[in-house]
Amino acid sequence: MVKREVLIVGGTGFLGKRLVKASLENGHDTYILQCPEIALDIEKIKCLFPL
Repeated sequence: MVKREVLIVGGTGFLGKRLVKASLENGHDTYILQCPEIALDIEKIKCLFPL
């Protein structure tokens, strides 16, 4: 498999979360473009990056 750089627009949304997870599981360098106010939503961030 070829490792790629992936940019996901809306990575904290319903479909975006799943795309981010799949991209990371496949070993791709994954970047998320999001609105600044979403960064304050701790629940969405926890869904993307569970501790």
